[in-house]
Amino acid sequence: MKGLLMALTMAGTTVMAGQNYTLEKLAHMDQTELNTLYAQSSTGIAPTTDTRGKAVFFPGSFLATPTTVLASLIWQGKTFSSDGTVLMNKVFGFHAIKAKVYRGTSLFDGREATIVDYSETSLVAGWVRDEIREVSPGVYLGRAYARTFLGPYFLLNFALSTH
Repeated sequence: MKGLLMALTMAGTTVMAGQNYTLEKLAHMDQTELNTLYAQSSTGIAPTTDTRGKAVFFPGSFLATPTTVLASLIWQGKTFSSDGTVLMNKVFGFHAIKAKVYRGTSLFDGREATIVDYSETSLVAGWVRDEIREVSPGVYLGRAYARTFLGPYFLLNFALSTH
């Protein structure tokens, strides 16, 4: 339902695809809100430039802010190639950990998402698979999964912004 605004009210908070989201706003949402927003969002236009990023651990809990701040010292976002097919993560301020980027099926809900696949490009992160959807123009919500022998395991949320 591209372009259609959908809302779901949970505990007095309205999460709506199409609103103006920022990294900070996404970092302060709880997991139910993040799941709802991700489900309502479309793949959108994948980034083809440098992005700022925030990892979101323990969303909605008292641990969310300190762990997000700590994670920002390690990971600062992703830099996408101009054709949008490859990216490099920004780790400790350096470009590291390459991944392939393509449209594919979301592990979350089976709908289309932009997939960030490390399996063929990184010895360090080959067991990780990310997926992102655009939640506002130039703002993306991502989900990171671990590949395990039992199947994919959700690790954490992250947010990216081209602004």
